Amino acid sequence: QQALKLNPNIAEIHNNLGTVLKITGEIEEAIGAYKTAIEINPGYPYAYSNLGVAYAELRHFEEALQAFQQALKLNPNIAEIHNSYGNILYGLNKLEEAIQAYQHAIRINPKHSQTHSDIGVSFAGLGQFDKAINSCKRAIELDGHNYEAYNNLGNIYNELGQPEDALQVFQKALAIKPQVAEIHYNFANALKAADRLEVALEAYKCALDINSNIPGAYNGIGLIFHDFGDFNQSIDAYQSALGLKSDYFEVYNNLGNSLKCLGRIEEAIQAYNCALRIHPNYDEAEHNLGLTLLTKGIFSRGWVLYEKRWRIGSTRRQVEQYAEQSDFCRSYVKTDFPQPLWDGSRLDNKSILIWMEQGVGDHIMFASLLLKLRYHAQRIFVESEHRLLPIFQRSFPGIDFLPVQSPPHSRLLDESIDFQAPVGSLPRYLLPNEDSFVKCVSYLEACRHKTEVLRRKYLQLSNCKFIIGISWKSKNSSFGKLKSTSLDHWESFLSHFQQDCFFISLQYGDVQDEVDAFIGKSGIKIYRDKDIDPLENLDDFAAQVSALDLVISTSNTTVHMAGALGKPVWTLLHYVPDWRWMLSRSDSPWYSSMTLFRPEKLGDWFSVFQQVTVNLEKLLLGKKNGNCAENRGL
Repeated sequence: QQALKLNPNIAEIHNNLGTVLKITGEIEEAIGAYKTAIEINPGYPYAYSNLGVAYAELRHFEEALQAFQQALKLNPNIAEIHNSYGNILYGLNKLEEAIQAYQHAIRINPKHSQTHSDIGVSFAGLGQFDKAINSCKRAIELDGHNYEAYNNLGNIYNELGQPEDALQVFQKALAIKPQVAEIHYNFANALKAADRLEVALEAYKCALDINSNIPGAYNGIGLIFHDFGDFNQSIDAYQSALGLKSDYFEVYNNLGNSLKCLGRIEEAIQAYNCALRIHPNYDEAEHNLGLTLLTKGIFSRGWVLYEKRWRIGSTRRQVEQYAEQSDFCRSYVKTDFPQPLWDGSRLDNKSILIWMEQGVGDHIMFASLLLKLRYHAQRIFVESEHRLLPIFQRSFPGIDFLPVQSPPHSRLLDESIDFQAPVGSLPRYLLPNEDSFVKCVSYLEACRHKTEVLRRKYLQLSNCKFIIGISWKSKNSSFGKLKSTSLDHWESFLSHFQQDCFFISLQYGDVQDEVDAFIGKSGIKIYRDKDIDPLENLDDFAAQVSALDLVISTSNTTVHMAGALGKPVWTLLHYVPDWRWMLSRSDSPWYSSMTLFRPEKLGDWFSVFQQVTVNLEKLLLGKKNGNCAENRGL
């Protein structure tokens, strides 16, 4: 300003003033300074370029593009202007045009490190990750102190699901520039992806200590507290994020998830609807809303939104990658079968292929709908996990079962089959309301011979006690921790019934050390049949379950198997359980032999085992007057 008082007609001084004003956040004033520079010198390309950047900060993108185009018209040989123009195009999501601008800059100055870094980000946006990585690495070769290149490379690795690689480069970026909040934030995202939640929480806090206006950092903190099961803290963090960015639709979705876990169902629905008002095609919020509606028993609308499970993932690549990583899942993005998807139309004289998705428990549960489908379709083909084939073939005569394999079995590729459908999509057309659920005691049948052999074995081992199978945890990577117990939760209950009951472990997975340690500490007997491995042979497991008097288990594959076999099964639920168990009821529309036990509050397994104890005492009292043979016969 002093220089301008001495000579107000020097364009460069006005341009420099504009840059200072822009740095201090006075964007409108900066634009005025750049315009004055241009009035003095209409052939000044840098003033036009800086004007374009300032317009972009105000989101006046048309003016920004016009300013850059004029700058390049005046001098097309300035690499920095092409680079800045590329940044504006990137901000407008015009990635291919941005890459062209960066390539112009590189042709003019191939050793400009920042341009290589910036073009790498655009390549990543197009899913061209090899080019993106190579560009960022080239930027680092040219300038080993380019912290932005390290930061961009870390984000690319994180996008590729390589958090350990991302952490290494973020640490290098922080060593160069430790006071940049964005790097701490991205570092925290990578730590979270690597499941190092405690350290990630501190990294998010470091980012906010430097810059308290990062809504994504509050969102990350909320997600971590949600994973910790501290839903009140997660809600507080989400509210902080929304205070900074009121249109943050992802946070409304996350807020809904935490509210739901606290049993605040109507508030959760409101949160999902807020997300959808901002972003009407947000698949994850629609899916979560659908699950919540199913939890409430609103089936018709819930099943429609349940179809959004196929679209979860921010990119097409992520959806396909999820399908590739799953043992059972198929993807609508790239289906393996040639037949058209069933749309609920009549199946008279038609054939249909049903293929497996999700886990074994889900497949068992949805298999009940094969009974209904059999009344509609002339012929049914079912692709199924190989361990379920013997049970399904025995239980559903007249249906053709074939194993999941890659590529699919040749019989399933027959284009004369009229339709295909994933098993989880059948409810949309077959279960519009609760009255439409299959009403039967059982729909799976265990091998009778195996069951008889195991029954005699367990009666002999138990000395004719009441035989109960127990299972205490889920292996589900997303929700298993929330719905699992430890054997310590069971100790008082098991001890109370040691005289009258014989307990058999039905817990799948390698839990022998856990069981041995519990027995050694408590003195409580739990029998583990080493001849039965449900992870290897589900037909043997079905016979084992059928040989018992009762199954008591947390929500996992065991309860689905028991319910489908018609075996009395008591399912122990956490506070707000999976959608299939609904709310505030002790029965299940999926399984007539199942009783649900619910806690009184979050994290309260004590009240669940109190209820189970009372119910088992009543059951045993009713059995006491009978003799062993009468009460233990098959």
